[in-house]
Amino acid sequence: MTTLSLTDVVVDGRLTVPSLTVAPGMTVVVGDNGAGKSTLLDVLAGVLSPARGGVAIDDVALASLSPRRRAQLVASLGQFDDVHVDVTVAERIARGLVPRRGLDALFDDEARAAVDAIAVELGLQPLLSRRVDRGSGGERRRAAIARALVDDGAAVVVLDEPFAGLDAAATDVVTGALRRRAERGVAVVVSVHDVATALALGGRLLGLRAGRVVVDGALPAVLPAAAAVWGDVRVVVDGAWAGVLRRR
Repeated sequence: MTTLSLTDVVVDGRLTVPSLTVAPGMTVVVGDNGAGKSTLLDVLAGVLSPARGGVAIDDVALASLSPRRRAQLVASLGQFDDVHVDVTVAERIARGLVPRRGLDALFDDEARAAVDAIAVELGLQPLLSRRVDRGSGGERRRAAIARALVDDGAAVVVLDEPFAGLDAAATDVVTGALRRRAERGVAVVVSVHDVATALALGGRLLGLRAGRVVVDGALPAVLPAAAAVWGDVRVVVDGAWAGVLRRR
């Protein structure tokens, strides 16, 4: 199964990671604003080259791969996803198939089946024919998530704050979709701000502070130690419930 490995990675002023391996399964990244979450995910996705060190996928340097080959292996969603307002939701999702299938095969029966399948999984079927810009912020975000998840051939999925703008019901739907991929052996890396969402995703938690990994362990056991990520707070876990308490 595919693994991502970071060695001696430095992004000046934003990230320092001496060594990190991301294995198949769920990896949840948490930290305050400016902690380095987006920088770490951009490095893992291969869209940001560190000033020093590098990232390898199964011992092959990610930087040595062509952009298309890299996109076939690592599907990603940025924090500020580029929205094409002049396309339908179905067309938006289908663009996630381009790295593997090319533009020529984008709208054949196989592509339509893949788009329909992810639309069903994320509850987007009623929106497929609607223009992207006519949806709500949450609907547009779900369409962007669907684009990142539509290609079942990707061995790694990197999602930066996918839950931003989603309501509780949509959050549950997306959480389920991500967990299913992690259970199938995909390496899923997702950044979140909410402790409850991290707990629902499960798996491994990486806590960042000031550009360094300061917490690394299995959820939910590691949550109390994750207080170091948010500063002067207390993380409380009570059965399936979890929260962050801050001083008044």
